Amino acid sequence: MKKIAILIIILNIIFPQGYVRDVSPFTVNVDGIEVQQPFSGGLNQPDPRFIDWNEDGTLDCFVNDRDGYLQYWEGLPAVVPDSGIMIPQFELITKSFQNINVGTWYAFHDFDIDGDMDLLTHSVNTDNVSYWSNENGEFGLVSNELLDINNEPVYGGQIVIPALADIDEDGNMDYFIGDISGRLAYYKGHGLSEGLPQFELITSSFEDIQIVWTPDRHGANAIEFFDLDNDNDLDLIWGDFYQPGLFYLENYGTSTNPDFEESLKVTDFPQGTDFESTGHNIARVADFDNDGDGDLVVGVLSGAYGTEYLDNLYYFQNNGSPENWNYEMITSRLMPGLDFISGSKPAVSSICNWGILRIWIGNDFNPENTAWSGGLYSLDADYNSEDYLNLNFESVFQIGSNLSPSIMNDPISSNNFPTNKNLFIGEFNGTIFKADEQIDLSDNCNIIESGPNFLNIDLSGRATPTFGDIDQDGDKDLAVGDKDGVIHIYWNQGNADSAVFDSISYLNIDIGDNASPCVLENGQIIAGNEEGELYEITYYDSGELVAELRTDIPYIGRNLAPAALYKEGQSEPDLIFGTQAGGLQYLRYDSTAVGIEDEFLPTSFTVSQPYPNPFNNQFSFMIALEKRHKVDIQLIDIIGRNVQNIFNGELSIGKRNFRIKTELPTGIYFLKIHTNERLLIQKILLLK
Repeated sequence: MKKIAILIIILNIIFPQGYVRDVSPFTVNVDGIEVQQPFSGGLNQPDPRFIDWNEDGTLDCFVNDRDGYLQYWEGLPAVVPDSGIMIPQFELITKSFQNINVGTWYAFHDFDIDGDMDLLTHSVNTDNVSYWSNENGEFGLVSNELLDINNEPVYGGQIVIPALADIDEDGNMDYFIGDISGRLAYYKGHGLSEGLPQFELITSSFEDIQIVWTPDRHGANAIEFFDLDNDNDLDLIWGDFYQPGLFYLENYGTSTNPDFEESLKVTDFPQGTDFESTGHNIARVADFDNDGDGDLVVGVLSGAYGTEYLDNLYYFQNNGSPENWNYEMITSRLMPGLDFISGSKPAVSSICNWGILRIWIGNDFNPENTAWSGGLYSLDADYNSEDYLNLNFESVFQIGSNLSPSIMNDPISSNNFPTNKNLFIGEFNGTIFKADEQIDLSDNCNIIESGPNFLNIDLSGRATPTFGDIDQDGDKDLAVGDKDGVIHIYWNQGNADSAVFDSISYLNIDIGDNASPCVLENGQIIAGNEEGELYEITYYDSGELVAELRTDIPYIGRNLAPAALYKEGQSEPDLIFGTQAGGLQYLRYDSTAVGIEDEFLPTSFTVSQPYPNPFNNQFSFMIALEKRHKVDIQLIDIIGRNVQNIFNGELSIGKRNFRIKTELPTGIYFLKIHTNERLLIQKILLLK
């Protein structure tokens, strides 16, 4: 057994090769119907907005899936099928548009009247509002604490979705935001001053609206203004935590003097559609079919009536007129793609020993199963072409939630039937179950019932197993991630023909919560975590595990779970990712590419080497910035703990020199510099 001390070093590296996103690497069928863009990643709690970002005359879609990052879906030319119903079409471009974190909400508007859209967003983990200016298609953060004309912070909330609307028709956009008591604050817009939007708080109880307020009952809301009845004033659509539909409040006033009567609100909007969700819905109105009236899209953020991760983006076509709407619900899943509810975790194998591609997918839970235990699915290649996959529901096993599949081709036990593959399933409680793929006498490939508690492994939770030759000695070892972010290594003391695993992990490494590893053919481990970071972990003969943060892979989603697919004649594998959103994403290896979605990779700041290095009690370094950045600088120790805060705040364009004094003991430390674009870590040595 290998009882060797662990050295953990976290570095930042740039890989020369690249990966490109491919939303349709295979044709995928579900129940005989082809799925469009099957590898687009899924949605859980989508907050959509529609603007013509690329100015091609077709509305594009931005989505915040409540993880703070903007997905950008490019609008495609409308296709009217035989049914005659036009459904907007979109193609996924990126899950991390310009790497902007918008927190809970975001809104586009041309505040500086220069012909392009600027951005107002929630300031992450605060009650503040951020303003981003658009310069030649690139957003730059101007302020993360927008102040009103009385020099007080504009309220941004954390669980509500506000709206921009010119309620008094003075040419300036006003700002409205609800609170948990069901009231609506009104900030009057006063245009731009010194590069920032100016707002004035007029009232915290706009039009005396107070929806869903009873003692000790608190909620959240999402609002949208639109002139639904075409009478030249703005009406109000209100989604509430405690309402499974939408409220509609007609404006009985004028374009300059609104008048809303809460007692006259419609409580089942849009009427006649039988729309009902789990609550906290968010409405967006846009004219997708160019017939002069407003069509409706509703995202389900999930509220008092449960959680909905599949039927969560509704599209209603307006078959009426601009004055009299008549909504028809067309689909509850507007965006294309496969969606396995939540927490998808892939693994790649072949079907039994037939050499035909199979992609396994486990998920967090399946509401159709007993106690919402997890589900296990597979994408199986067509016998005639591995470019054509069919979705199968293999087995539930009823063993718990957060299922994570893994495959081991080498037998670890013998029996009376030809076992071709061993299927291992990690689950929420931190244990691992073992099942077998077997070929029966009729040449069918079956999965026999799983056996519990493989190796008596019982981790902190969310066990995610993976097999591979980590130490490159010719047999398969076992790596298991857990909910606390630790990857545990269990060595194979047997050989390729007869595996014998240590029942104790003598080597481990922590990469952040919810670690999900995958062992590559060269023994390296790639592993995702809850924050959506991807690490590459290498085992050295000296007994060290070294984790390197991969910067060729941008943010893909939270609870990142990788799998590798090797293709013939290819030096590096293609990568398949599951995430919290429940779908799959496919990154195709391209030796000529410099990196996936490389327009969003870091380019706007550089850092000099620390000097002197080694140092006694003081060292210096310089940062050069090409644009304003929020910068966080820390000293961390060899196991990643923050031992000294150096700087946390905004830095303007130019060069800034830092001189650091420290009373830390002799040892190896790392200078960690983090901006909204890049994480850089440099090794320094303190000698006394």
